[in-house]
Amino acid sequence: MDWGAPDPVIRADEHHLSIAYYLSDTMQDTDGTTIHVRDSELDVAKMALFKIDGVRSFAQTTNGPEHSCPYLDYGEGKHLGSHDVWEMQGSRKRFPLFSGENRDDFKHLIFAFHDTSVECFCKTFEFKILVASAATVFDN
Repeated sequence: MDWGAPDPVIRADEHHLSIAYYLSDTMQDTDGTTIHVRDSELDVAKMALFKIDGVRSFAQTTNGPEHSCPYLDYGEGKHLGSHDVWEMQGSRKRFPLFSGENRDDFKHLIFAFHDTSVECFCKTFEFKILVASAATVFDN
C-alpha cells in the first residue's frame, strides 16, 4: 500500500521554482483497508526537493500529464528516478522565448503526481532526497 500521496509543495518567484514532495512509502503490515492522510507539519519522511533556476514558464494542471502536454512523446523522456519526473528530450511543445534565446538552452521537466502534474521550462535544475516535513523542506 502506498502510504499517502506525494503532496507536492511549490514555491516560485520570477525566475526560480522549488518543488518538494513525499516519496512513496509502502507499509508492509497493512490489509489495504486504511489510508494515511498527510500532515504537512507532523509527517517527517523522505522527500525529493527540486531547485529549478532560469524558469521561463511553468504550469500546473489537475488533469494528469497526458492532458497538459498533448504534443509530447513520453518515450523520449529521461526518467529522473523519483516518483514520476521526466526530463523531456526533443520537446516539440512551444513556450515563450526572448530575443537571442535558443530553445535548446532550456530543459523541459514534467512532474506527474497522483492527481496533478507540473510542467516547467528552465535553464538548470538540481534535486536531492532528504528527510523533512512539507512545512520545513524549503529550510534545507
